[in-house]
Amino acid sequence: MTITVGTKIKVTNTKYSTVPNGSIMTVTFAHRDGDIEATLDGGDGFEWFIEAGEYEVLEEDTQDTPTLWKDMTPEEKGALLLANHEGKAIEWYRSFCLKWETDDNFDPSEQPDIAYRIAPPKPVVEAVDVYLKANKHGKWIGSESPYTMTHSITFDTIDGVPDTESIKMFEV
Repeated sequence: MTITVGTKIKVTNTKYSTVPNGSIMTVTFAHRDGDIEATLDGGDGFEWFIEAGEYEVLEEDTQDTPTLWKDMTPEEKGALLLANHEGKAIEWYRSFCLKWETDDNFDPSEQPDIAYRIAPPKPVVEAVDVYLKANKHGKWIGSESPYTMTHSITFDTIDGVPDTESIKMFEV
């Protein structure tokens, strides 16, 4: 089984104090020996080196072997050619470093021994501000205006879903 870039993992046996066990990470690079480089979800974007045996795979988006162009069905080839014609991003699989990269010059007739795919859509990340103030009973209530707030909570949404790892609260 090959872990691909974008796979979610959970740290299970780490030696880094800033990446505690149970942390969720996203793979940014996969080494052949099972070691990976990954960023902490909701973190600062730093890439951590995690050794094989220090994590478990959370998603089932791993694949045994990407399909080479020469081994694809006519339907798979047609879908790739149509996507390329429509201007969608096409990726090729770099088997020597186990990751997908964008192919700016997609021409499978020159490289039939390479695996290609339509690039997965990038998640839409939006920042959200919530304005809060304390009422006379000490309960937090939403504020209509940022000018009457006493605190601000910010968080990101990824494809419309709040990212709980990105929540921050500030006193104004």
